[in-house]
Amino acid sequence: MPPPEPMMRALRDFLTASSWESSRSILNDHPELLNFGPEVIDIITRQDPNLFYPRRSRSEAVALLKAHRVVLMRCKEVGVSRAIAEVKARERAARQAPEIERPVPRRREEVNRTPKRRRAWLITAVAMLAVAAGITTFFLVNRTGEDVPAGPGISFSPDGKMLASAEVNGTVFLWETASRRVAATLTDPQPEVASVPAFSPDGKMLGAIYGNDSLRLWDVADRRVVATLTDPNSQGVTGFAFSPDDRTLATFDSGNDLYLWNIAGKRITATLRVLPPKSSDYGVISGAAFSPDGRMLAISLTGNGLYPTRPGAEIWNVITRRIAATLPPDMGGGEVAYSPDGRTLAISDEGGTAYLWDIATKTTTLTLRSPASTGVCYGGDAIAFSPDGKMLATADGCANNSAFLWDTTTGQQIATLTGPSALAVGNLAFSPDGKTLATASASRSIYLWNIATGQLTVTLTDPSP
Repeated sequence: MPPPEPMMRALRDFLTASSWESSRSILNDHPELLNFGPEVIDIITRQDPNLFYPRRSRSEAVALLKAHRVVLMRCKEVGVSRAIAEVKARERAARQAPEIERPVPRRREEVNRTPKRRRAWLITAVAMLAVAAGITTFFLVNRTGEDVPAGPGISFSPDGKMLASAEVNGTVFLWETASRRVAATLTDPQPEVASVPAFSPDGKMLGAIYGNDSLRLWDVADRRVVATLTDPNSQGVTGFAFSPDDRTLATFDSGNDLYLWNIAGKRITATLRVLPPKSSDYGVISGAAFSPDGRMLAISLTGNGLYPTRPGAEIWNVITRRIAATLPPDMGGGEVAYSPDGRTLAISDEGGTAYLWDIATKTTTLTLRSPASTGVCYGGDAIAFSPDGKMLATADGCANNSAFLWDTTTGQQIATLTGPSALAVGNLAFSPDGKTLATASASRSIYLWNIATGQLTVTLTDPSP
């Protein structure tokens, strides 16, 4: 490994360069970044994303780090000049995407909460610990000005009457699906919403992570916060999942821990150590999902085959608090979802591939690879089962604004749904009746697709200024 201080200075310059031309010059002068840079970025992402971006929100900093990591990996694969040229070409296409008129929200409700705390971390620790696991990547960055995230987080209410979207300005919008208007605005002082919002199975609560720090539980009817759940290790809540019976909530942080909460009592009932306490593979949990009967909890781990001693995912028995199954290392790194009948687990990696895993036989039944895309792809991990379980929707994270529909029995691709912009799809959600698929684009737009015809029927765009 090269001397830590010169490498860290070069990495800092690369991460904060004002243009891609400057980035190319830095990488040509410091080729060691192609080998060691991604691992060091993983450490920074996990420990203190704001190390080089003190004026950004935590989630904005994470997005920038993820995008730069992908660029380094692409540079190592095809060469610095070609990779930088690809990124610049994608950005030109993104800037030329058509603007869509924004609707005016009906009302806005403000909720004041305490500002989040920032954790300090020494830069020298990065150089000493540059042996970390990979982390999922799916963001497109415009280095000439504004960074562009992968799109709003989206979730349908169980009755299909509402669609929640989490925007980058710290706001969750509740859309009426019938009128296509904003019915309510749930705002928190934290600078950015960092996760896909999720309705509880009974539709009475909505969970959303603000500032990648605390999980807020909102009463949907009263539009008020009923609980704020924080990570006991002060590592920040990075993801969550409701149990089907509305009694338990699973949250995970940027380390190796997953917590089970009693929702009514707002207390932790169990801690699941996903990896051994002394493991050198510092795992980052990228997704979690309860089985339909609530007995099992599937956890996706990042790494995507880079660590042969670590599984790609684990399935925990919620009652016994023991691991019931592990999935191969080449899986994981993205989202995880159970089929409606509970017999199949879908898990995505960070390269745009989804796997269907048979729970009973503990084998992979189908591997669904997104169609080859040209240019730079920023990692894809969005997946969603249709309510009848016959289809799986995926996104490959490429700047093509496309979602792909697959037959879960044959593995055949049914359709490609491509929106009007040239940016990436970051989130997916089926309506409860299975007739509509919502896709979230980095253009800050939500597209509603008619599954039967494959046609775009509605475009909802972030109404914030």
